[in-house]
Amino acid sequence: CRRTLELVVLKVYRLADQCDLQRVQLYREIRVHSRLQHQNIVQFYAAFLEANCVIIVQEYAAEGDLLRYMYKTGGRLTERQAVGLVLQPFLSALLYLHT
Repeated sequence: CRRTLELVVLKVYRLADQCDLQRVQLYREIRVHSRLQHQNIVQFYAAFLEANCVIIVQEYAAEGDLLRYMYKTGGRLTERQAVGLVLQPFLSALLYLHT
């Protein structure tokens, strides 16, 4: 972000490449994600249309993804790691989404 100097992620969707169903799903993603506030869900900042592209601005996940973490640990997680790193955060986010 030029204003705050915070790292963000830009998801760019070319509308010409999207069928009608994909466009509906994209707008639904924006509508739903823009209302979410949870520690285990990537933060949505903004969405805008520019040059026939929809651009979604999201929080940058500095810690990386689960696959990268698994490579660092030899490709396996212990049961304790799986519960703490995957299941608890996932179930917390899922419970939030369902409420």
